[in-house]
Amino acid sequence: MGIDIGQEELDVQFSLGPRVHNALYTVCSRKYASRKWAQIACLNDPGCEWLQDYACDDQNWRYCGKTDQQYSGDEQGCSLNKKWTPGPKVGNNLYSSKCSNAKYGSLSWAQTMCEADPGCDWIHDYESDGNSWRFCGNKAQMEPGDEKADSMFKTLGDGLIRLRDSRYATAALSVEEGGNKDKGKVWMWSITNDEWQTWEFLQDGTIRLKAYPDFALSMEEGGCRNQGGVHIAKIDAGDSLSMNVIWKVYDDGTIRPRAFDKCTLALQANQHRDRGRVWMWTVNNDVWQTWGGIPKAIPKGPSISKSKKPAEKTPNEDLLLFGINSTKPVRLEHSASIDVYDTDSHTQNLAPIIDV
Repeated sequence: MGIDIGQEELDVQFSLGPRVHNALYTVCSRKYASRKWAQIACLNDPGCEWLQDYACDDQNWRYCGKTDQQYSGDEQGCSLNKKWTPGPKVGNNLYSSKCSNAKYGSLSWAQTMCEADPGCDWIHDYESDGNSWRFCGNKAQMEPGDEKADSMFKTLGDGLIRLRDSRYATAALSVEEGGNKDKGKVWMWSITNDEWQTWEFLQDGTIRLKAYPDFALSMEEGGCRNQGGVHIAKIDAGDSLSMNVIWKVYDDGTIRPRAFDKCTLALQANQHRDRGRVWMWTVNNDVWQTWGGIPKAIPKGPSISKSKKPAEKTPNEDLLLFGINSTKPVRLEHSASIDVYDTDSHTQNLAPIIDV
């Protein structure tokens, strides 16, 4: 019996990760292949939290370990993170004070609700029974308590910049179509997940369009004031960075120029709609300048050799799946049925994601 797993079904299990050092492939799987192959391998491995694509060519994908291994380094590698990772045991009583109280349901229901809410970082399962999952707030609210409830963490990284308050999170920071140019227009727009509202936070402090990495969010000259302007700026390789394009994400949800921390990126009140006005404003921590679901730039990291040692390429993306020491193969049906078996010597005992 086989189950057909499509690329779209796999992609929904992962979110965009940060740019990472190319040489981090050395801490990932020895073999590499397509994105689908690496995603299936990672979903079979409870110790895998992210994938690396060497040189961002969408061909050299490896599955890796914990996300705390990620470093920015040369930022020449791309990554994907598992959307959900196991959290610690927490107190049962958090269901009412920190979570959705009377609203609860299945794991998939709680995950869907949490993913739609930029202010939700984690979910809670009362009595760890698998049936009483609730969506919650900031993970700083988590407390061990009686440790009778399970939890899961949401991985940040859909590339959207939205207001944290879910009432106003239906629009995202966007660039006018064709705005990948100097002084390109920045505004709010209904969520489309297209290239005009998908951003990357780089280690140098710039916030860039993922599809157009030479173009970054910029405050206008002298713009650290109420109603200060915001636009797109072109950054050429080798250029010194202007202070206006270097940002810092604060724990309170504000996005401020690193050199001018008295002002923050903000939305004009009630402009959470198409063509909503975005500007700079004095920090006051109201809902119009508190952004949610935003990843901070990862550390630059230690020095890692960039010399790429020879690696064994997997001849077929479905030939060898790393469900290590598992007793049953995962069967996939594409144009033909292919059994995917364990490979390599590891000590972990992993179960396949599909029972066959």
